[in-house]
Amino acid sequence: MGSLMESGLRLLDLSKRNFKRTLDSLEENARSLILLSIQWKEIEGFCDSTKAVLEERAKELEAMEESLKVRALELEAKASDLEKKDEALGLEEMEKRREEFEVFTRRIESVEKVSDEKVKELEEKAKELDLKVRELQQKQRGGVTTVRSEFEPLVSLLAKSIGTNVSMPTKVYTTVQLSDIAMDFVFAE
Repeated sequence: MGSLMESGLRLLDLSKRNFKRTLDSLEENARSLILLSIQWKEIEGFCDSTKAVLEERAKELEAMEESLKVRALELEAKASDLEKKDEALGLEEMEKRREEFEVFTRRIESVEKVSDEKVKELEEKAKELDLKVRELQQKQRGGVTTVRSEFEPLVSLLAKSIGTNVSMPTKVYTTVQLSDIAMDFVFAE
């Protein structure tokens, strides 16, 4: 009777230690998930603020481009006026003004080209940010699956060794919640 009780107590002690190790391991992985969640929130905040800055810059560039278009229309109107005044001006003076107009037109076209390139760059950066956000979301989902797949066999083995049926929860719990569940489980036995 005494040796049966001793072996039962040893088995209980061994089960208790194994369960404690499993809980410690689960708690450590829960900390990792919490850290990942915190990092995700920080990255998400950074991405949102960067996206807002990029969108604001894109609006500024679009406004600049619109202003340049208005200026180009004004210059075209002035060119039309210059053509009308062409008869009054000498050919040399007219040619000089035409060259100035062409130089200015080239400058506007150059600025428009740079503006278009900047808008494209901003769009590409916005796409990169969206891609990074999706990747981080995938990593976060993958972290939960990895923890579940690593510890489900341990929990099942522990449950078998103490003679109960336990399955891994599908919900992600905090460390405090896991401790409460474990305490309820231990005291229920």
